[in-house]
Amino acid sequence: MTKAKITGITTDSISVEFPDKSVALVPTSKGQSLADITTTIFQFWDPTEKWANISDLPIKVGDEVTPIVEDRVLDYQEARVSLYPSLGDQFDAAYWAREGDDTQQKNIDAKIKLVKEKVEKGKTYKESELNTLLD
Repeated sequence: MTKAKITGITTDSISVEFPDKSVALVPTSKGQSLADITTTIFQFWDPTEKWANISDLPIKVGDEVTPIVEDRVLDYQEARVSLYPSLGDQFDAAYWAREGDDTQQKNIDAKIKLVKEKVEKGKTYKESELNTLLD
């Protein structure tokens, strides 16, 4: 059985040493159970082959990095779902329509119709281009 040794604890993190002597600073938050924390700890351990030399790494001390945002490709169903009015807005419009004011419902229906016209069945779409499809 693989075990990790807890080497330090603060109110927001746990220091851990793994069997291969690698270490991690694992963030924690109020409300996590022991099982949650244990699961998180082992998500920080990667027992795969390590770099032979620090100089082989593609990053150096002092480098500045920014998040890399993946531009996912969505099928037409995923694209439509992301562009449809929220369920909350749809429920609210349906409520007011039942109360006699169908203004919101007509707007919701128009948006859904536009999405169906602009996001064609069988196609794929880059996530970054979705908002421009309805212009």
